[in-house]
Amino acid sequence: MPAEGEDGLFTQSWFPVCMSSEVGPGELRAEKFLDGKVVVYRGEDGIARVMSAYCPHLGADLSIGCVVENRLQCAFHKWEYDTDGQCAKTGIGDRPPHTAQLYKFPSQERYGLVWAFNGDEPLWDLPDFEYDDDDIIFRTFRLPALFNCDPWVFAANTPDMQHLKAVHNIQFNVDDPHESVDWSDWGFRYKIIAAHQQGIPIEWTL
Repeated sequence: MPAEGEDGLFTQSWFPVCMSSEVGPGELRAEKFLDGKVVVYRGEDGIARVMSAYCPHLGADLSIGCVVENRLQCAFHKWEYDTDGQCAKTGIGDRPPHTAQLYKFPSQERYGLVWAFNGDEPLWDLPDFEYDDDDIIFRTFRLPALFNCDPWVFAANTPDMQHLKAVHNIQFNVDDPHESVDWSDWGFRYKIIAAHQQGIPIEWTL
């Protein structure tokens, strides 16, 4: 299996771009994304959007621009891009060329993170839990360094009963739940009732 990003190829998946708290109303920020750079900005409507980072006019870095209402304005010649990435106006009032378009990544905001999908249309939504977001306690944080490991390795460990037993010392209270895994085209879900390390009882949905 090729490594993520090998030969410029990346998985069609959701990727966390930044924490929601890092981009307030009227703010924008640059972020590395895959092998490139994007701009995350939040307009007056409160929606965080993820766009390609360079103005198609002369290539200026949009992260040094500003947010005007719900538009992203380039600092160089004041071209403004609307919520779909289309240039809506130029600084001197000339009609924008129809080819002046930023790439708009599909994005969602869940669990304290701004996510972008690598593709024109998401293949699936971010997962829901059985509870409303307001009833879920979660933490978001930036790691001090990247793990030198492809994402699929982490994902592959979750349905691996041997991994759960050997590495995390989880002891199932029932037979290994191989048959209870509910597989879909893009993921899976299953419940475990077990004892975690030091015998702590757990009832999880993975």
